[in-house]
Amino acid sequence: MFWTAFILGLASGFHCIGMCGPLVMALPHGGSSQRFINGRLLYNLGRILTYIILGVLFGLIGEVVNLVAYQSTVFLVTGIILLVLLLLTQKFGERVFLVNHLQRFVSRLKSAMSKRIATNSYRANFTFGLLNGFLPCGMVYLALFASVTQVNVLSAAAYMAVFGLGTFPLMFFLAMSGRMLSLKWRNLVNKRAPYLVALVAMLFVVRGLALGIPYISPKIEIYEGKVISTCCTPLPVKE
Repeated sequence: MFWTAFILGLASGFHCIGMCGPLVMALPHGGSSQRFINGRLLYNLGRILTYIILGVLFGLIGEVVNLVAYQSTVFLVTGIILLVLLLLTQKFGERVFLVNHLQRFVSRLKSAMSKRIATNSYRANFTFGLLNGFLPCGMVYLALFASVTQVNVLSAAAYMAVFGLGTFPLMFFLAMSGRMLSLKWRNLVNKRAPYLVALVAMLFVVRGLALGIPYISPKIEIYEGKVISTCCTPLPVKE
């Protein structure tokens, strides 16, 4: 169900405009127009590559624990968690989730990223993106929770790749716009982001309820150790 990854990525893109905007717009602005565009593409490539690497790691966990049999439960729980986090962050802000040791990790990560900003090389832009992908983000965590239920490591990596592609349009636009994107506009987008996040959360809940709706909320059954979406794929007939 890779469409859920893409929609979650889109929601994450809106979310990141408000949360990661200052970091992204701090990327170097010098050089020719082509170099400027290439640098932004490499930044996003590095960020998506980090998501894929994380997808591989979580996919390995999923294979070991055999979470593929619990796809519906994971999607349902993920949707509920997303709604709860949305309500809490609206009331308390994201810092309520950054415990002390996580704050130290974020500080070190941002320090490493700031060193890359000092140079305008392709390598610096790519590395900046790689590091950016490791920044704590509730939306990325939720995508990883969903990826862990994929049938194998390759599918988990593909799920996170599609998630990254979902984030690409807005994050590339943000990286390209530089300081032309006003604080007022970022705040406006940030205020609208929770509505898209809420929509994604509800889609995850519906997906997890296994209502038998093809491709949106399929019923999941296990047949000879394999996951079968009964509303979309007929059960094999034993001879």
